[in-house]
Order: sequence, then C-alpha cells, then structure tokens
Amino acid sequence: MLPTVAAHVLIADNDDIVAGVLLHYLEGRGHRVERCTNGPDALRCIRDGAFDVALLDSQLPELDGLDVLRRTREDPFPPACIITTEQSTIDTAVAALRSGASDYLAKPYRLDEIDIMVRRAAEKRRSSLDTSRMQRRLFRMEAPHALDSEALSMQAALVAAARAAQSHGSVLIVGEPGTGKSTVARYLHQLSPRSAGPMVEVNCDLLDPQRARAALFSTPADAVDAADTQARALPRTVGALEEAAGGTVIFCDVEWLDQASQAALAEVLAAGEYCRDGADARLSVDARVIATTLTVIGEQHEIRADLLQQLSGELIALPTLRARAADILPIAERYVRDAAPRAPHVLTDAAIAALLKYHWPGNLRELRAVITRAVVIAPKDVIDAKHLMLPPHAGLEVTSPVDDSLDAMEWRHIQVVLGRVGGHQGRAAARLGISSKTLYRKIREYGVPRSDIPGSI
Repeated sequence: MLPTVAAHVLIADNDDIVAGVLLHYLEGRGHRVERCTNGPDALRCIRDGAFDVALLDSQLPELDGLDVLRRTREDPFPPACIITTEQSTIDTAVAALRSGASDYLAKPYRLDEIDIMVRRAAEKRRSSLDTSRMQRRLFRMEAPHALDSEALSMQAALVAAARAAQSHGSVLIVGEPGTGKSTVARYLHQLSPRSAGPMVEVNCDLLDPQRARAALFSTPADAVDAADTQARALPRTVGALEEAAGGTVIFCDVEWLDQASQAALAEVLAAGEYCRDGADARLSVDARVIATTLTVIGEQHEIRADLLQQLSGELIALPTLRARAADILPIAERYVRDAAPRAPHVLTDAAIAALLKYHWPGNLRELRAVITRAVVIAPKDVIDAKHLMLPPHAGLEVTSPVDDSLDAMEWRHIQVVLGRVGGHQGRAAARLGISSKTLYRKIREYGVPRSDIPGSI
C-alpha cells in the first residue's frame, strides 16, 4: 500500500531541466519542495530547514552528493537522503548505502517511482523520530503520586489542568518548590490532543545566557564551505521548540531565564515563528507551551511582562503540602512502597504523628527525600519517628512574635515573602528592599530556628 504521508523535500541537482520537472511533479503530488544547485548550498539548506527527504545528485558541484550525505549524518535529526546518479554502478550504490542513504536511484527514472520512494523514506524517518522521542519521554516519566488528593484546592487545580489540556493556549503553573508543578505539566500533556507527540522539558535554571538561545531555538552549524575542514566538528543543536514540534514544550522554572532570552522567547511566541539562531529560514512554532514558576502573579516577579502575557493563557495555582494535610499520609505510604517494593515497611504511630505535625516547607520533594532516607536507615522494616530525622522544632508553627505589634506584622510579612521565593533569603531580601545581612539579622532577632523558616530544608 502506498504511504499517504506528504513530505518536505529538498532537490539538490544542478540540471535545471531535470530538477524543474521533478519539482513541478512532486509539488503536484502534495509535497513541499525546495531546490538548490550545489553541495555547500545543499548542506546549508538541510541544516537550516526541517526536511523529511533530500534528493542528492551524486555529481553536485563543489561538494558531491555522497559528501553532503556523510556530513548530514552529524546532525541529530537528519533527513532521509536518496542519492540520484547518471552513472549507475554497483560501487556507487554500495558507497551510498554504506554512507547512510535510505535509497539509490539511477537516472532516468519514472516520476511515479520517485514519488513512492520519497513517501516511504519520509514515513520511515518520521516513525524513527517518534520512537526515539517516545523512549526519551518514557525514561523521564515519573509516577504521579501527587495527583491523588482529598484536598479541594488540589482537586480544583487538576480540574483546571484537565480543562486547559483541551485547549491550544499556553499554560502557566504556579507553586512553591516541590509542589509538583512538573508532574502536573506532564499530566496536562498526557490529557491533551498532542499526547502522541513529543514532550520536551527545559530546566531553565540550568541554562546560562550563552547556551539559552541554542537550547530554545536551535543552532545550525557555522556557514559551511567546501574547504572548511572544521565544519564537520560543528553539528547543529536542536532546540526545544523544534524538538517539541507536534507536541508540548515545558519550560521549568521559567523565571530563571536571563532577560535577553526571555525577550526573545516572548517575541517568538507572539509571532508564532522563529529562526534558528544564526540562520535566516523561518520555522513555525508547532508546540504547546507550558511553563512553571514559583512566582506569584500580581506581586513583584522576575518574569518579563511581555513573556508573562504570552505564557499565562491559563493559570493553574498549586497548593502547598501543608495545605493538603489529608494527603500527607497516603502520599508518604506510596513513597514507602516505591522506596522498598520488595520489602514492605511500616510507619509506626509515632512516625505518622511526626509526619502530620511537620509543616513541610519543601513540600512533596522534601517528603519523598525524608521517606527514602528513612527506608534506608530503618531496621527490621519498621519506620519510627527517629528514622525520619526531621529538624528540631519540626512541630512548631512559625508564629513568633505572637502579638499585634509592628514587629509581629513585620515578621509575618517576612514569612510570606520567604515562602513565595522558596526560602531563598537573597531573593527574599531583594523583594523586601533590604540587604541579605539585614534579613539574616532580623531572623536571628526573632529567635526563629533555621528549620522553621519557610522554604528551608
């Protein structure tokens, strides 16, 4: 049966008559076709455009088809390459196939024959890409324990996620560190019409300004010259927006992107298209965008206003674990089973009481870490309170001072700001308009243990 998939095809042939006839025919069969006339231009086109199939003439000037084929193998997602030649020999065919060609075709050829060959090559390439992306997604996937909840606030967030999944707009997920923002983002992707497509996560806090643009928008290799021996050492980087085409891209902790990258991302999302960094060809944005942040909308934040506008088509706020008291024990028991699937452990009454009493500034992430550590150190498969190794004063609420004085009001405001930035005292001081040294002094003056500062672990 003839594959029905239409392809983005590059014809690299310096014969104007042959190339013109082939271009006209393939366009008439529903393919999107571009043409170039020499090897260096073919290599630039392949690295600047997302082609499914490249038809490479073996006698291209400046850089022949086989050399172009070998260099395209350095790219992470190269097109399927079909070598065409007027001098059909066994040696040429073997060399083409050994170099990675998907097929080999001698001139003159029948037009319907090359249409079938192009469709089969494109279908095989796309199937291979889908398999590769699926393996990566399955490797990254985590069991969504945090999504089972008795808390109305979490149930409302999940309803909002399910509703947002059916739309095509951007989604911004807000919550303290460890509340499950990335898990909800993956859950949203799984529920969406794009669930069969790729899901690409970008950890923005790990990107320095020099690498950010490449990670977002892709980079072609430097301009390639036939005499440039360094070209082979510079394969292009596939950015998140390109890799996520047909699926979802998740920008985790988006507020950590540098300002220049935020501006560039805002411009791309507003325009719906982008250029690979350093290239001229424009590509459409075909990815659903989800972002996560601990920023509270309406307060001072580190996300540019133009980017915030593009990201917050739908807003989902996640509750803290301390606001989900009824969920603490069920989730802890699941983490126990995950940590010791073949040797069931039991939580004592004292351990359960300690878990419920603690205020969990690190939320789900801290709970998982505490349980995993307890399973390792607990003897005889019984986890007691001492094995949890919770900080001193763990059961105390952070309420000092307790009166309605100005000091009390100031401390409550400091608590709120610390909670919003995940306990990061430097960022909290900046938002409060004081130095880190002054904030540290105030915390000491109020006599609050470090373990009881919101967000500290």
